[in-house]
Amino acid sequence: MAKNRSKGQKQKNVFQVANKNSKPKNKTKPVATSLKRIKVGNSDKVDNMNKIFTEVQREVKSISKCTAQEPTQQLQVNPYS
Repeated sequence: MAKNRSKGQKQKNVFQVANKNSKPKNKTKPVATSLKRIKVGNSDKVDNMNKIFTEVQREVKSISKCTAQEPTQQLQVNPYS
């Protein structure tokens, strides 16, 4: 039953292992083209967000000017009461 136990395992030759050509497991994928697409999409999103924020800033400025022009009534507080 145990015929192979007495032989033991053979060690592989170091030079054969080092010289063995490794095969690529997966095919190479075109990274540059997909990165360009991502970059274009991101730049479009950034431009759109910049336009939205500039519009919001203009609205906030106009609202703050309108509220600043209205006369505000100051309440007089008596510190001795």
